[in-house]
Amino acid sequence: MLARLAIATSLLLVVASCATEPAAVTLMDTKASVQLLRNEARYRLPDLMIKTDSETSDVSVACDADPQGRKRYWQSSTIALMNNSFAPRAVSVADSLVASFTKQGWVAARTEEPGLVHTELTRPGSFAVMTIEAVLKSDGGRAHVRIVANGPCVHTDGRDSAEVELLEREY
Repeated sequence: MLARLAIATSLLLVVASCATEPAAVTLMDTKASVQLLRNEARYRLPDLMIKTDSETSDVSVACDADPQGRKRYWQSSTIALMNNSFAPRAVSVADSLVASFTKQGWVAARTEEPGLVHTELTRPGSFAVMTIEAVLKSDGGRAHVRIVANGPCVHTDGRDSAEVELLEREY
């Protein structure tokens, strides 16, 4: 299992470090590496502490600077629900996950607010950005770790284009 994760991480880092000109890549080019990054982060969480993945999504998202939606990025996310007995450790679990990426050259920027710790991870030379959030148990829900990986903004033919529809259908 660790060997497979190491290979996937190596491939992801090679692909990510090759992208020096994000405008030259397509949404299809970024989809797999962003999904691999999300999956790599999820598999680093201790299975013993995680109940289930309640929600996993893979979609293209319009970039803020493009109201027509032709510039889009791929977003892969998952929510790992904490088992009740480990819920108080959601922040330390997320911090350990972040630390495993910073050991590989990722740079972390952390913010906190009541019930939530948000960390954004970037890596020099990589087009991917990842966020890891620890959400504490509240009246409205379970404690969980949310992982979101985003690719760069790239040119597409828009939300209803064949490329976008195919990629979202294949997910």
